[in-house]
Amino acid sequence: AAQAADWGAQMAEYNRLLYVALTRAEDELLVYGLQGKQKLPDGCWYNAVAAGFARLAAVRDEESGALWLAAPQLAPPDRVAGVSARVSAVPPGWAGQAPDWRALAPAKEAAGLERIRPSRAVEEGARRHLPVSPLGAARGSARERAMSRGTIIHALLEHLPDLAPDQRRAAALRFLAGHDEVAAEAGEIADKVLALLDDPALAPLFGPGSRAEVPLAGVVRGREIAGIIDRLAVCEEVIWLADYKTDRAPPQGLDGVPGAYLAQLAAYRAVLGQIYPGRTCRVVLVWLESARGMDVPGEWLDDAAMA
Repeated sequence: AAQAADWGAQMAEYNRLLYVALTRAEDELLVYGLQGKQKLPDGCWYNAVAAGFARLAAVRDEESGALWLAAPQLAPPDRVAGVSARVSAVPPGWAGQAPDWRALAPAKEAAGLERIRPSRAVEEGARRHLPVSPLGAARGSARERAMSRGTIIHALLEHLPDLAPDQRRAAALRFLAGHDEVAAEAGEIADKVLALLDDPALAPLFGPGSRAEVPLAGVVRGREIAGIIDRLAVCEEVIWLADYKTDRAPPQGLDGVPGAYLAQLAAYRAVLGQIYPGRTCRVVLVWLESARGMDVPGEWLDDAAMA
């Protein structure tokens, strides 16, 4: 019933758009249909107009098959009256081409502006840990599986915190059972995700008021930052920032964390510092494979920001 109601609402909007198209013609209205191997759907615009023409005094052109209908205009066109002459003008030289923003920006800013985007965990893990193979198809298949697994784990971490703790495992298993690519390891994945959610050290990240998939944008020291924070919790004195990583072999210590990860987190921390001045920002790398969080001290991020 809900699907039928939704479909009815879509068709109503579809027909409203047809009304707009039909009532904007000033002198002549042409309606074309393109039919391939499949039959045109009964409710499409072309068939709707053709059905209307069939009820009116339309004349069919035997050669082209077109229907012609001469209809008097019953109302004035919705346009401003009184235009009595046309004026021709030569467009300026810049018309018709995209502007060169670097040329318009100050030289220093144009040279230093760098756009930083997030390196999402599902993509990094897939690229960094594919099996070595000469077959492109095999590499693609492994990468797709890794990306799919990472996407599924991200979804669990996004939605399970909204459920009561005693409902999470059953919900996770139901969700995983619906994805054939991870059904065989559903129990293992559920255990790892729940271990993170139940970790007292990470409680603020998944507690009330925390948010998942938070867009972030800003400019820090001439660099444009744009990305999505995996998990954010804005507390009274501390801002919690978490980034998920699906590396198959997560590092044991900060020395093994790739510099790109630290630079990304340093950029996010800098933007959050502008939004919430005076608050401490606690940054955590969440390694999904080992189900543990790794605090990243401020001095490490300071060094990454300067690199």
